[in-house]
Amino acid sequence: MRLSFRYHTNSRHADRGHQATAGCSVARRPRVLTVTLTVAGREVRMLPVNSGDQLWFILRDATSGDETYPAARFLYADAPDADGWTTVDFNKAYNPPCAFNPHTTCPLPPPDNRLEVRVEAGEKSYLGPGTH
Repeated sequence: MRLSFRYHTNSRHADRGHQATAGCSVARRPRVLTVTLTVAGREVRMLPVNSGDQLWFILRDATSGDETYPAARFLYADAPDADGWTTVDFNKAYNPPCAFNPHTTCPLPPPDNRLEVRVEAGEKSYLGPGTH
């Protein structure tokens, strides 16, 4: 495990509105949970999907397409505690099902989760059977 890619961070609700579309309807959500941390000296803000007792991140970074799956990787973190703290461990980033099977589809990361920094941790590209 690379400790340099494990972050204990405080989450917060953003004040900006967030527009979500589903089919033909538009829903306005005034508060969105964000997680802010510093990766490789740069502040990064990510938007997780609330998945019950966990936060689910769909992310892409500067290694995507070369060293990691081009579309995205997935990462889970514990939901924030009562004080708003959680740990984001990029060592646990993994390839989505669509990295292994051309007949599956996967969600793409939202713009905030398209990181301009290199996350050199977690699962790398799958090159096919017998290539590990």
